[in-house]
Amino acid sequence: SAASDVYKRQILPHMKTRGKGHIVFLTSVAAISGFTQQLALSVSQFAIQGLYESVVEELRIAKLDKIVKTTLVHIYPFIISENLKNDIRLRVPGFFGSIRADKAAEAVIDGVRKNKTEISIPKYCLFISHVLKILPRQVTLMIRDFLDAGVDF
Repeated sequence: SAASDVYKRQILPHMKTRGKGHIVFLTSVAAISGFTQQLALSVSQFAIQGLYESVVEELRIAKLDKIVKTTLVHIYPFIISENLKNDIRLRVPGFFGSIRADKAAEAVIDGVRKNKTEISIPKYCLFISHVLKILPRQVTLMIRDFLDAGVDF
């Protein structure tokens, strides 16, 4: 793909020459599970997740993972406070809380500075998403139906 070509021919050689680098992959909650009625968005977000996994493995095998760091950032856009006026439905509005856009940006920068491999905005959603992955599908569907958040986990 074009992104892979740019990465291999331009970005990675520059980072190798400098002896350091950091690649940040931004994705939304759609990379963890699909959104209803948003097939194109879900596919593109899963693609970013796949690109991240491939780059991490490539760096590890090439023994470049010590000089080129990577961070995967999951952003839950319905939690950014400026977006709450959109058509997002929340059965339990206070359950997710909200975060201002500038605070979300600070969290991303903080995660990169600390060389975190994976973060989410807000932080607790990463834990929730990992827990939901190990639960049976029927349980995650029940949780989704209960929260009725307008997004799929």
